[in-house]
Amino acid sequence: MGADAIGLVFYEDSPRRVTVDQARRIADSIAPFITVVGLFVDEAPAVIARVRDHVPLGLLQFHGRETNDECRRHGLPFIKS
Repeated sequence: MGADAIGLVFYEDSPRRVTVDQARRIADSIAPFITVVGLFVDEAPAVIARVRDHVPLGLLQFHGRETNDECRRHGLPFIKS
């Protein structure tokens, strides 16, 4: 359908939140040139690392109080909203 990216919400309070297993199934089912974006809000670094270990994220999107240094520590391109 022409999408360049798909966003997966990992914010626990969101009604659109997906689990790691759901996210992996979604990521495995999309075309190879679509970027998988993981959206996080004030999440612990260990949780983000766990998601990254199981889901092929190409971009991180942060919507909390994360600093740029905290966003950079994950080693992926990111958007800070």
